[in-house]
Formats: sequence, C-alpha cells, structure tokens
Amino acid sequence: MRLSELTALLQGATLFGADCSFNQVSTDTRSVADHALFFALRGERFDAHDFADQAIEQGAVALVVEKKLPIDVPQIIVKDTRAALGAAAAGWRSRFKIPIISVTGSNGKTTVTQMLAAILLEEAGEDGRLATRGNLNNEIGLPLTLFRLRESHRYAVLELGMNHPGEIAILAQRAKAQIAVVNNAQREHQEFMGSVEATAHENGASITALPHNGVAVFPADDSCAPIWRQLAGQRTIMDFGFHHPAAVKAAFKRMPEGLELRLKTPKGRLTCEVHLAGEHNAHNAAAAATAAIALGVPLEAIQKGLRNFQPVSGRGVMRTSILGATV
Repeated sequence: MRLSELTALLQGATLFGADCSFNQVSTDTRSVADHALFFALRGERFDAHDFADQAIEQGAVALVVEKKLPIDVPQIIVKDTRAALGAAAAGWRSRFKIPIISVTGSNGKTTVTQMLAAILLEEAGEDGRLATRGNLNNEIGLPLTLFRLRESHRYAVLELGMNHPGEIAILAQRAKAQIAVVNNAQREHQEFMGSVEATAHENGASITALPHNGVAVFPADDSCAPIWRQLAGQRTIMDFGFHHPAAVKAAFKRMPEGLELRLKTPKGRLTCEVHLAGEHNAHNAAAAATAAIALGVPLEAIQKGLRNFQPVSGRGVMRTSILGATV
C-alpha cells in the first residue's frame, strides 16, 4: 500500500513528504521492521511521538502522527492516530473478498479461535488462513491483525475482545465478518457492563454487524441464546447444543487422553478427538466445529483439525503425576 492511498482513506489526513509504499504496520518500536509504517499512538502513560526517531532507526519508512515531527521522513498528519489505525485497517481489510469469522464471548474466545485456525490449517494450509495471535483482539490488536491479510489467505479468524460498552460494535465494523461466533455470556467486566444480559448484548453486536446473508453461531444451551436469536433477525442461525435442540447437536465423553466429541450436523455425523480436558473445552470444540460447518469446511478437515489442535501455552494442558494422577 502507498502512503497516498492510505491518506485517502483517512478523513482530514494530510501527507507531508514523498509518497512511498510500506509492507507492514507497527505501533511498537520493539517490533518495527524494514519498510514499516509506524503509528505514533498516545496513551495515559505514554506518547509514541517521543519514540518516532527510534522507529525510523529500526527501519520504518514513514510515520502517522498527530503533529508534524522534525524528522526527515514522510509523515501523515491525522487528528487521532488510534482512530486512524482502525480506519486504515478497515480500508486494508476491504481489499480482500474472503470469508472472515469473528469470535466473541466472556471466555473461551482464544481457544475457539485457535481451534478454528487448526481446522482451517487442514482445509487451506499454513498460508491459506489468518488467525489472531495472542491477545491482539482490541482496538489496537485487531487492526494489526487485519494488516497481516495477504493475497494467499482464503479465510481469517478474528478474536474480538472488550471491557467497555460499545467496543465490540466498533471492532465488528472493522472486521466485516460473514460468520459471528458468540461463545457465551458470563459475569465479566461487570464494573462496566452491569449485568450478564448487558454483556450478551455487547458481544451480540458482532451479530448485528453481519451482512444480511451472514451466519450467527451461538450455544442454544446458554440462557442468553434468546438475545442472540433476536439480534440475528433474518440472518441464518447455526446454533449448537448439548442439552437443547440445535442445528448442531453435541455430546461428549471423557477419555484418558482428553475428550471424544460427537456431533450430529446438517452434513452428517462426526466424532472428534480433542486432546483437552473439561466440559468447557467440549463446548469450545463444538463452537469451532459449528463455525467451520457454517463456513462449508468438510467434516474430515474439522475432525483432523480438532485432533491435531494444540492448546495455547499454559492453558488446558493435561499432565500426569509420578503417582499416576492426571491434572
């Protein structure tokens, strides 16, 4: 992308200096690489404008700043660099006509996202799918993830996180997903959200952001399912449930090596090995499988992906003690 193209996407932006191209975006001087565009963000305790010269030393070719700096490199001047980062990422995302899945929920988001990534690895290969890394799921992390989109990608799985009302709606508008997974609604960030129902509505903003032909994926067993069903409106619903009627009916049993997940789907029956313990991980696997089914992924790829899934380091790993107990 060229600086002139990016400037055109940002309302009120002005380009100073020569036009040039950049191949990646950074907000942290510790991760700047050659030919990067550096966004100088401000926070309560930092101002990256103070470190712009370090970004140039690390290889950045241009800056996005709120005031022109005495540095001899091209600079795009904007009113708010944080807002500009989101708008720029949305513009970059619009270049790619691929299906995107968003994942929200009070917990299990990262596990579901990575399970979907493992499934799509089987379907599209390493270069064919993009997924959120680590905790890059907020107003800064999501844009950085979107800027990783490349022509080789056939799918993308994006985790959307929040801790204040209104955040999911903003992130969902930038992600422009075709499938929205809401994994659950529980008591999180109650100091800001006020109630579980408010949390359900906040995460449900990912559903209302879907296009008219989008697909909403959520657990039929959750007490907030009626909220998400209402928010879906005329959109397709692909729910999953262990205890309630659903498009994908799920059951599981505990095994020495983890779980055996059994699914009755619109495409047929499926039995999957999941090398994780706990009913909550059976739920997470069912959510990932249902989203993959909504995406049109073959059952065999879903089965292989869940079998080969490796949990995020430090989460849900089974250990056997020297006395034989499994933890």
